[in-house]
Amino acid sequence: MSTALQFLKATFPKVTNVGTIYNPNEPNSLFVQKIIGEQAPLYGFRIIARQVTTVSQLKSTAEDLCTQVDAIYCSNDNLVNLGAAAVSAAAKESKKPFFIGELNSMEYGPTAAVGVEYTEMGQDMAVMAEEIIKTGKIPANPHRPTPVPHIWFDKNAIKLLGGSVPATLPPNSKEYP
Repeated sequence: MSTALQFLKATFPKVTNVGTIYNPNEPNSLFVQKIIGEQAPLYGFRIIARQVTTVSQLKSTAEDLCTQVDAIYCSNDNLVNLGAAAVSAAAKESKKPFFIGELNSMEYGPTAAVGVEYTEMGQDMAVMAEEIIKTGKIPANPHRPTPVPHIWFDKNAIKLLGGSVPATLPPNSKEYP
């Protein structure tokens, strides 16, 4: 989350109120909301959170949220990922940046996505599986380091919304499409 918040601040330095939408029935989303709440003040952000439990609630929730915030950031929430197009549409209509935590959701129109590249995670899992097959032993602690987040962004959308892409970007950044 810190990479996403850092990129949002670098791209749109005047943003202070950030809206977030999440499904309270997803334990991962509750966990992520706690982290966002803790990290947001480090970047000068005030978080305004809204809960949804169905995809059909996303557009109206995002429209309402856009009247109260400068940008929307939704981390990797399964429900929001399913309805990313609705949140993107509301953000575009309100001329607000929308950052999401799922890279593959970029096809639905967010301004930027900051998340993990699942191909890399799959390759890491394959190496771990190969080790288990070769040795016949499951490691006591198979934990791997947290994957380095990727940043995918729509440079034209950023420009249209009054932002700018930082001159220096992390190595896993790319313009989308």
